[in-house]
Amino acid sequence: MPRRLVELDSATKVRVVEVQQDIPYVVLSYCWGGDQLKLLSSNTSTFTSQEGPELLELSQSVRDAVCVTWNLGLRYLWVDALCIIQDDGTDLASELAKMADIYEGALFTIAAGSVARCSEGFLHQRRLQDTFRISIEDTQGYQGSLLLQNTRVKFAAEALDPIVLRAWTFQEVLLSSRLLYFGLEKLEWSCAAHGGDLSDGGSPSHIHFPRYRWRQLPEMGHTSSVARVESYWANVLTDYTKRALTVPSDKLVALSAVAQRFAERARGGSYLTYLAGIWLEHLPFGLLWYNDNDDDASESQSHPTSRASSWRAPSWSWASMDGPLNFFRLANGDSGQSKLDMNGPLEIINYRVQLKFDNAPYAGVVKAELELTGLLKHVNLDYHSGALEIKLDPDGQLDVGTWPEEIYWDEPPSPDNLEKYSRVLLLEIISPWRNNDLDGEPNEYIMWTLILAEKENGMCYPFDC
Repeated sequence: MPRRLVELDSATKVRVVEVQQDIPYVVLSYCWGGDQLKLLSSNTSTFTSQEGPELLELSQSVRDAVCVTWNLGLRYLWVDALCIIQDDGTDLASELAKMADIYEGALFTIAAGSVARCSEGFLHQRRLQDTFRISIEDTQGYQGSLLLQNTRVKFAAEALDPIVLRAWTFQEVLLSSRLLYFGLEKLEWSCAAHGGDLSDGGSPSHIHFPRYRWRQLPEMGHTSSVARVESYWANVLTDYTKRALTVPSDKLVALSAVAQRFAERARGGSYLTYLAGIWLEHLPFGLLWYNDNDDDASESQSHPTSRASSWRAPSWSWASMDGPLNFFRLANGDSGQSKLDMNGPLEIINYRVQLKFDNAPYAGVVKAELELTGLLKHVNLDYHSGALEIKLDPDGQLDVGTWPEEIYWDEPPSPDNLEKYSRVLLLEIISPWRNNDLDGEPNEYIMWTLILAEKENGMCYPFDC
């Protein structure tokens, strides 16, 4: 249970109360998108008094959530801005550690999908586009009707709902046991087994959240291969990194509840070890995230990927980047089997992580280090025909002739970096394996490496950090 809930004495009167026992409550998932009334150390007495704050003082999204909760016959609502003391680090850390329980323990989550900021309301008349009804009669003489809808337009509209684009709402909806989704076009509902919307009388829901994949996670446990579990986490991160954050430093915090549940379930009760967004048990493959701007040109142009302007995670973690990323997947299709030998040359010597909050191990770091040993190869970076190439030393142990490499830069290297680090290191992550062509015949060997720059102290870092 959360420590506090918003208690509804009527449809127009609310106050914040300390929770003393298990009681049914509803969660609001919404986009802050700007200033709003918050629970602070200086105003707790106003929020918790018998009178409580004036309803008109609350943002429109919160007021709409109060209306929905009250009209469904419920009295308690959890709103992050009102139920966590926002300027109290101890209270914030304590509640962050319970986020997964808060979302999963709610009767349902109200998702304000159609609004980009809390000052906007989500209770409005929905419009049905490209929808019409026709009368039918079957071969037995029974009469009825069919509702026809352009599903391509329908799904495209859902993908543009503001809540789908925000990072914080990802885990709120992903972990919710039931969802009442107020989209721009329609009202949808879903649970672990079923879903529907009011535009068509209850057809299967297609809300753009990967909840169906999350429900498969408890089945993994001890019997699952590392490849299958690792690939599931890669799917989560692929979706999450497409989303935007108002406060960039929240990159790990906004995913902490999902990480906590993943750590519990992926090993059947014994926790995985979290290293600033990467699982120790998934190394070295967890290091193989990459920025492929050619993967989706339109997406990359609207959300260009780059290194975060201020430090929030080590350079070897995906959490150090802003924008969409791709992640290497070990699993081969739906079988969950690895497509290569996982016993590579890389070994973990040591790791050190200093947490942002002592009792919230998934909610951010202030420092993290990873010490590895493996096969390193000195190579030269050089421009050739307008493209950057890696030149192997002719006297090196790797004799591969012309190497048609693919280089995925975290962000395009500057001329200064190219001049300073024209000679870099390749760290072998995945040993060469034979790839087959469409006919099943072996036609090439493939290996994955990291490009590292050697610093003055002898340590190695990602080249463009």
